[in-house]
Amino acid sequence: MGGKENISLDIRVISATNEKPDVLLAEKRLREDLFYRLGVVQIDLPNLMERKEDIDLLLEYFIHFYNNHMNILINGI
Repeated sequence: MGGKENISLDIRVISATNEKPDVLLAEKRLREDLFYRLGVVQIDLPNLMERKEDIDLLLEYFIHFYNNHMNILINGI
């Protein structure tokens, strides 16, 4: 059973789709109310193919991340 006291929360939701939201809305594959609640701030990122300068930075990040979390030593690609 639920409580009766208010609980203060600080929640952030990050959502993504690999399809165009307007198409999903038109095809009724995305609820309109959900789209507008999530779409308060929208950031459109270009495909990685269009920003090849980011690849080295991403590789460096993931190599460092997995070296630390999997106790391995990968120096590069």
